[in-house]
Amino acid sequence: MRSLPFRVGRTSCTGACLESRAALQTHSRRYKVANDQLNLSFVIKAMQGAEDVANPPADGMYITSLYMEAGRWDRRGNKLKPSHPGDMMSISPIIHFWPVMDHVANDADYLAPLYKTNLRAGVLNTTGQSTNHNLDVNIPTNEDPRHWILMATAKVCMWND
Repeated sequence: MRSLPFRVGRTSCTGACLESRAALQTHSRRYKVANDQLNLSFVIKAMQGAEDVANPPADGMYITSLYMEAGRWDRRGNKLKPSHPGDMMSISPIIHFWPVMDHVANDADYLAPLYKTNLRAGVLNTTGQSTNHNLDVNIPTNEDPRHWILMATAKVCMWND
């Protein structure tokens, strides 16, 4: 059974959803390919919210309710752009987390870290990973990716006032 967009900002287990790599495991089992040969590809869709989705994706999952801090998605140009003046956060369109065999991100894309909260603080667990960082989402941009690193641009599931 495939579900409609998963709303990560409304759940307390965002890490469990994303870090468990459920989409990769499901794809691996369905197509009988090794899980360690799969990586997530990210396709930013033209759809804004769950109400815009008629059918779930054949593979992977749609993620909604993510925010972009220190940047925004330009729907016309389909690229990452600077925030509008006075806007620190912008809502992201739906992102298709899509399992792809031996996928390698485009070097020209910005690998935006996806955090549970915009505090970006977390405890390092025994593997050296932050409990707040989920994964990196590659986002097309016309800028050098280092520009977005200097701007501290990131995706977040929930933001604190």
